[in-house]
Amino acid sequence: MFYLRRTATLVRYRGELDYGLNRAPEREIKELDEFIGIWSSQSQAFAVMENGMYDELTRRGVAMRVVGRNFGKVLVART
Repeated sequence: MFYLRRTATLVRYRGELDYGLNRAPEREIKELDEFIGIWSSQSQAFAVMENGMYDELTRRGVAMRVVGRNFGKVLVART
């Protein structure tokens, strides 16, 4: 993410970034199970997601802590 000076990996989202992902497909995780495996193996990580994705991950028992939220998105940290 440009303003954070961090590289972001997209999970099940292309949207306006489709053009770039076609040129750097390694920057995308297509399956939620793959994301959960990577997320679970990290000692520290952050993710921004839509409320529905947060609800789905919560139902699946994924360990995360809400750092902030707005009307449509949730920022979580690896706990």
